Amino acid sequence: MRTAFFGAATGLFCLLLGGAPAGCSAGRPASAAAVESLVVLHTNDVHSHLEPFEAKSGERVGGVAARDALIRRQRALGGRVLLLDGGDLVQGTPYYNRFRGEPDHRLLDLLGYDAIALGNHDLDDGFEAWRGRAAVTRTPILSANVFTTSVGIAAGAPRGGVPAAVTRNAKWVGGGKVAPGTELHLLAAPYVIFERGGLRIAVLGLTTPSLDRIVASRKNQGVAVGSPVAAANYYVPKLRREADVVIALTHIGVDQDRWLVDHVPGLDLVIGGHSHTALFRPIREKAEGGRGTPIAQAGAWGRYLGRTTLRWSGDRARTVDGRLLEIRPAEGETPEVEALLAGYRSRLGEEFDRVVFRTDKRVESSALDEGDAPLGNFVSDVLRERADADLAVMNAGGIRSPLPAGDVRVRDIVTMLPFDNRIVVVTMTGAEVQRLLDRIARHLGKSGFGHVSGASYVIRRDRATEVRVWKRGVAKGAGAASHRSRDGDPLDANRRYRVATIDFLSDGGDYFDELRDAATKERTEILLSDAAIEFLRSHPAYRFGKDGRVQWRGTGEALRDMGMR
Repeated sequence: MRTAFFGAATGLFCLLLGGAPAGCSAGRPASAAAVESLVVLHTNDVHSHLEPFEAKSGERVGGVAARDALIRRQRALGGRVLLLDGGDLVQGTPYYNRFRGEPDHRLLDLLGYDAIALGNHDLDDGFEAWRGRAAVTRTPILSANVFTTSVGIAAGAPRGGVPAAVTRNAKWVGGGKVAPGTELHLLAAPYVIFERGGLRIAVLGLTTPSLDRIVASRKNQGVAVGSPVAAANYYVPKLRREADVVIALTHIGVDQDRWLVDHVPGLDLVIGGHSHTALFRPIREKAEGGRGTPIAQAGAWGRYLGRTTLRWSGDRARTVDGRLLEIRPAEGETPEVEALLAGYRSRLGEEFDRVVFRTDKRVESSALDEGDAPLGNFVSDVLRERADADLAVMNAGGIRSPLPAGDVRVRDIVTMLPFDNRIVVVTMTGAEVQRLLDRIARHLGKSGFGHVSGASYVIRRDRATEVRVWKRGVAKGAGAASHRSRDGDPLDANRRYRVATIDFLSDGGDYFDELRDAATKERTEILLSDAAIEFLRSHPAYRFGKDGRVQWRGTGEALRDMGMR
């Protein structure tokens, strides 16, 4: 059962704020000495992948109906069980483009999720739209470090201002520090406490501090994000007095999860998301002078269900077992869940099934550790041609899935480019383009890397060198472009270039400040996914591949330092 999250007003206030005002019981919960175990089932970063999909091996995996069937089998094993999700429930397939998260949130209740972390993609349509979606689910959506100036807060969020200890050094979405003394309210509930067989379990939600620059700023005016560590250091001591077990349910990525454990004592378990990391066994992070805290994460797209078990010796959780269970439709699907999904599937419309292209081989997603990559080259080529620009820049994080071998349908393009990004053309001098390419070079292998069209360059010591701008009319597609570096002209620092990109980047998203600060911007209403569909229809001979437009030159030590394995 969920303990009073949606219960009586007094109990809700006590549980959410963790204090002991008049009328609230401040007593320590019963000792957990007799507790044998707690099983936490968990998912993260499902990104609207409600249907089964084809893995690289060719096997059909995932799908919400198969996930529910597996969850039911796990619950049938008995014991104390929680079902949690590490955030980014939505955004990634035509189900989101058409229904804006409605089926995803309804399915949270149908599958019996106990809580979910607020993810960055929850705010893609703006925080007001998120509030409307959140209202269709009873599942608590948690974040202790995302704030708003608005008083009309979401269901479950505590009333009143947030303590300065939590909001210190908070940043506005779009950039800029929040001035001291600014009154902020929590956008969501910070935590919830559950009861399972006499055991009280606190679950604290935390969201990536990069929220300030990775969501659309225009739709999230008045939203701010604070430090997960600051929020956890404020709430965890309170929760230790209220509960037997404290779990951080995070959408901050596995590296930040390690940082959290190093700087926040008192956590028994971290269930994470955001970095799409498949941890087939939980990792233990041991802060200096402290005990090891397990961190678990279950990949992405609902391919796996994590099963993490805490066991006790004495009055604290001491041991942990964990594994990822692959979700296979062939092992069973729940008819009730499939029936709900079928209703939405029938409303998607036939246009998503139209074939637009055919490719002999599967085209993998663009990786952050590649100088240039087939899908990154393709999308940037689309931008440059559609905008009739000299160059084009696309962030690697905006390309979300591979293209299948064989028929490529509209749904495949929309899944690859799910965000409703519009094409924008900015005007930049050659010197400004150089700074932009240097910035991209510094992010090779990291979040914020960008793909280019219309230019070639070599990365040396985190700088773009030997930059050459292609001549107009160079042929499209891998193989036809191997001569580009020799066919172009050196970048002219004084010349003005038309650079095509997307609105998210031109507004400074993913820290592309050079595009944000461009003096001239031409905004269009052309959707990037629509432009990609038109491009493939008009270029049926296009060949996906690497063509050496971005090359890296460095030592193995530097490569390892960049996190490239």
